Amino acid sequence: MKKILIVSLLSLLMNTTHAQVQWVDRIALTVNQDIITERDIQDATNSLKASLKDKANLPDEAVLRQTATEQLIDKKLVLQIAQRNNIVASSEEIEATIEQLAISKNMNRETFLATLKKEGVSDEMLRKTISENIIMNKITSSYMQENAKVTPDEIQHFLSQFNGQLPTIQEYHVQHIMLNTNKRTDKQARNELLNLRRDLQRGALFETLAGKYSQDVQTLEKGGDLGWIAQGSHPEWDETLAHLKPLAISQPVKSAAGWHLLRVSEKRTVEMSQEQQMAFARNAIMQQKTPQVYQAWMKQLRSTAFISYRKKPY
Repeated sequence: MKKILIVSLLSLLMNTTHAQVQWVDRIALTVNQDIITERDIQDATNSLKASLKDKANLPDEAVLRQTATEQLIDKKLVLQIAQRNNIVASSEEIEATIEQLAISKNMNRETFLATLKKEGVSDEMLRKTISENIIMNKITSSYMQENAKVTPDEIQHFLSQFNGQLPTIQEYHVQHIMLNTNKRTDKQARNELLNLRRDLQRGALFETLAGKYSQDVQTLEKGGDLGWIAQGSHPEWDETLAHLKPLAISQPVKSAAGWHLLRVSEKRTVEMSQEQQMAFARNAIMQQKTPQVYQAWMKQLRSTAFISYRKKPY
């Protein structure tokens, strides 16, 4: 789910048009108290077109536009639920997502932001888009957890399809240097870690700097060694660990505990434990159920919403 979110965010951000066409800011339709403009629809249409893999057999422009419009309506309806329930995206969540987006493009944060700026994506637009997607993910995930129920029988049936060949999972042997934000801001913690990262790249020993600067007291005497970490056990690190080459040093990564520099010494593929198998099956079944449950949810929301299409944008 998170990886899909990151990919869709990149597609949206990198394919947003800002051409000053005459109709770009004209109202196309209203969804309850909110409006959707022609510019919104054109941007969403371009993003949808860019996300489709088969460029040789793209649907007609009218079909793409209609699909993009329906997706925008769904988005407005979900964001309205969030607004009524005071659900927001924190600055920490937004910063962490920017880091993950940069990692997914094999860039550091500064290069990524500079690239977006050249593409015409302002800092304000970036943060607004990320904030909306985080909120969407929170609301949708919460709804799915409550309504896309997975039974024990479904889990057993799913696992039985592996015919005794247990699913595998990636594990990483990780070291880290962690700084909390009790007495420093996110920006200060991140900058301190960037300085330490430069020292490491110049030849400083990871174990030495971890023992001197890391605020994770449980790993200080072990040179920041966290041992083997299974994929999914630290979701906020998954993207970083998957792309990090052995012995390379990550960019600063945010978690609930603070900011981290990560280093992977080894990677291995292992069979899942019984608990991991159950979680894997539950998540897979949930993903299978999501489209049908989501469509039913949107149908329900639309049945009570005021949606007005304009015959001519103005």
